[in-house]
Amino acid sequence: MVGGELTCQLGLGAFGDDFEHCSDRFGEFLAISGTGAFQPTDGTNFPDYLIARGAETILVVGDVTVALAIDAVVSECRKGKVPALTLMPNDVKRGALAGAGADFYAVGRQMGQLGTRVMRGEDTTTIPISYELPKYYAFNLTVLPSLKDSWIIPAPLLAAAKIVVK
Repeated sequence: MVGGELTCQLGLGAFGDDFEHCSDRFGEFLAISGTGAFQPTDGTNFPDYLIARGAETILVVGDVTVALAIDAVVSECRKGKVPALTLMPNDVKRGALAGAGADFYAVGRQMGQLGTRVMRGEDTTTIPISYELPKYYAFNLTVLPSLKDSWIIPAPLLAAAKIVVK
């Protein structure tokens, strides 16, 4: 917070001492209230680099390129003894510690039911808007002993998981 206001910057940038030090690494840049993140263009955004720099975990979001390389991400996490967390729950079967995301099968069923209602002539102005997103949790308990730090999965989350690798 600066002067009681949230500050946000979006553009191209990199972290470093001066332009010369950063010019070959400029990438997508986001800063909010003094905390910044950027995706460098020189290959330093890969898990091996991040883990060597002290990352405590790697989060894999819905990026298709990274999703296709999940085995390489998990491999680097294993080497560094840090967990891979993902928004694609099935990745726990490939070695990620935890996955949390939308249950797209349930979303598909909801969409099918909604489509059926509309095709049967229901007035769309009377159908309420739903902001509910069915959640899908998954965990790989075999990863826990290999981590350098102690991680505990809360019992309620474990009970709600659709996939638990033991």
